[in-house]
Amino acid sequence: MLVSDTLNAFITLFSGAAILTAGCALIGIKIPVSLELHNYRIARKLLSVAYIVLGIMSLYKLFNFTIFELSDITLSITLIMSTLQAVLFTFSLIILLDKNYDTSRKLYIQLILVLLFSVLLIIGLLSGNKKLYIILFNTVVFFYIFQLLYYYLYFIKIYRTYILKNNCNHDDVESQRIKWIVTTFYMALGLGILALFVLFCNQTIYFLFIVLYSIFYIYYAIKYINYTSYFTEKPLEKIPIEDVDNKSVIYPKEVHLQALDKWLEDKKYIQHGITLDTLAAELCTNRNYLSAYINREMNCNFKKWLSNLRIDEAKKILIEQPTLPLKRIGELVGINDKASFHRQFIKNTGITPGEYRTKHLKKINGENKS
Repeated sequence: MLVSDTLNAFITLFSGAAILTAGCALIGIKIPVSLELHNYRIARKLLSVAYIVLGIMSLYKLFNFTIFELSDITLSITLIMSTLQAVLFTFSLIILLDKNYDTSRKLYIQLILVLLFSVLLIIGLLSGNKKLYIILFNTVVFFYIFQLLYYYLYFIKIYRTYILKNNCNHDDVESQRIKWIVTTFYMALGLGILALFVLFCNQTIYFLFIVLYSIFYIYYAIKYINYTSYFTEKPLEKIPIEDVDNKSVIYPKEVHLQALDKWLEDKKYIQHGITLDTLAAELCTNRNYLSAYINREMNCNFKKWLSNLRIDEAKKILIEQPTLPLKRIGELVGINDKASFHRQFIKNTGITPGEYRTKHLKKINGENKS
């Protein structure tokens, strides 16, 4: 066996084993039982199926086929797996955009189509009739092209609907969540298009494709497993202006406002995972009443109000503890992500946390000297 063949065998073995392991991790790691996570669990099961099937097929190819030639069997398996991955990846990402998305019926229709075209290709492969095989192979290729185009347009439609519905409501965490979903979709789409070219290219391009999709699959599995914290963050609804301006709007009762004052006094806004719903529940009031109250009395929506509270607290810590790392300060005020902390701080003050600390420490030192 040539050195290149040995390398190709190693790449195929590593790819199959890594993807199979990632699939087992996706299905095996326990996540909280929550209604909010229902569709996330469905999406993770879809992905685990995609990973496990692809991992098994990669290992099966290694030990049962001549993988060092782009045979009809190898190309057929690549095409069938590409059509299946396109379905499962698209639906798993759409679920992240729309937690209430009705997956079952649409998914079953797509999987039935994939199954039918896969059966056609297998019939052509087993027939021994090369002309028939080529016709059926090209038919499935055209189906795959249509599939990629359809999923692209369908995903964009869902994405734009989401943006139009929630455009005014994205905080920094939500923006990062959306950015990750869209970026990942385009990465998966790019691999899907590359798979199409692989069907008509040489061996080198084929194994480059294996390396690229292996890296992507491992990356995606890790990100998806760690996605629970993003997924449980609900898009925070902005109270319509007509409701905020309506003087007859019902605000929380005095007992609830006293509870809010106590909540502020105890600095509970520095806790992680606070949403309008969780705060309303803690104050034993209605989320819409609470949101209307914040909009009118604080002259901003819930997200902005919460961010202001956290940044004001961060300002104090920056001065009181001048040696404390900025990332740690963000965590102390309820903002785990360093980049998000910097964005919120700049949006609030116009300068970075480091610049704020330097500026005010110089001012304090100057006053002490005088």
